[in-house]
Amino acid sequence: MIDQGLGISAEDQARISDKFYRSANPEAKKRAGHGLGLSIVSEIVKLHHGTLSVESELDKGSKFSIELWKRTGIAQRTI
Repeated sequence: MIDQGLGISAEDQARISDKFYRSANPEAKKRAGHGLGLSIVSEIVKLHHGTLSVESELDKGSKFSIELWKRTGIAQRTI
């Protein structure tokens, strides 16, 4: 997903999957939210043995990528 929003600072990028984390950026504070969205996404991706990454630049937006393996082998190991 790509947006043209506020962007995420390098310091905040390191914490995007922390529950209830909200940026100290005054513009971000003006927006509604509880700091759970990316934390939930991150947990779902981890449960599927995937990775969540972000590329972002302040005042230009962010690009979020999710990489999932087509086949993890979990089902094969349990059969």
